[in-house]
Amino acid sequence: MLAFAAVILYALALRRQRMGLAIASALLYLAAALCKEIFVPLPLIFFAMSRKKYLIPQIVAGIVYAVLASRSSARTPRPTTSW
Repeated sequence: MLAFAAVILYALALRRQRMGLAIASALLYLAAALCKEIFVPLPLIFFAMSRKKYLIPQIVAGIVYAVLASRSSARTPRPTTSW
């Protein structure tokens, strides 16, 4: 649902030429990517649809996701084997 809402808001941002809608779309994209990693490449769809100026919030959200994902993987304890 979050990814679907992100796509709709992004389309509205393009039609109405509103950066605020693009930012809201980026926040929804970030939430969708944090919930389910399958949505990480979603900005590629936006890239195909769009004017490049409205991709800036999506790119920032992607960078935030990458930072958060790398921090959480660094904190995940590795299983130890006790043979």
